Amino acid sequence: MTKWVHRYKINLKVAVLCIVSAATFWFLKAMNKDYSYTISVPITFSYPADTYVEIDHVPSSIKTNATGYGWNLMAKKLGIGIDNYVIDLTKFKSSLTIPTAAIISEIQHQVEGVQINYSLRDSLYTGIDLRGEKVINLILDVSSVPDSVSVDKKHLSANQIRVLGAQKELFQLPSKFVITLDQLKKGESVVKEVVKFPFVKDMEHTPNVVTATVLLSIQQSDTLSENE
Repeated sequence: MTKWVHRYKINLKVAVLCIVSAATFWFLKAMNKDYSYTISVPITFSYPADTYVEIDHVPSSIKTNATGYGWNLMAKKLGIGIDNYVIDLTKFKSSLTIPTAAIISEIQHQVEGVQINYSLRDSLYTGIDLRGEKVINLILDVSSVPDSVSVDKKHLSANQIRVLGAQKELFQLPSKFVITLDQLKKGESVVKEVVKFPFVKDMEHTPNVVTATVLLSIQQSDTLSENE
């Protein structure tokens, strides 16, 4: 019984060794053939900070289809032998989305040993937009004043504001903003409020503070009617 177990163990070791040897031979042979595979190329963006602004997640790599020997593709898949590719955003008309076809040939120089065929996407969303500014005209609306009250004077400390930010966000802003004052309904003689611009969010704007002032008075005819 002991001899049988010993012989079984020897045969098992031989079988395992044969399987490992065969698998290794097959693997080495397979790795010397050409394959197509998806590899990620690390990227960064170059741009002047006074002209561009980050508005979203900025990608750190771009997925491409590549052809090469199995060994080379495995190395690139592991990030070995791939230099970081720097994209100069000033070369593109739109920095927020750039065509990948325009950078594939340059990426090829950063990756040796394999052929970069194409990007898996036609365009690359960078999350970086051009800075700009937009003028928003301000209008003070006093139509909510009761009929028994007359408006003697209305005044805005500024008739417009200049908003600074990313062009995509500026495009969504209105060209004019109508200001309504809730206190006008109370019939107070002087109404003065600091105007809030909820649509601006965290964007910078000048002037930083805009004040609306309205002077009111009760109409004489209404006063006489009450006395009578």
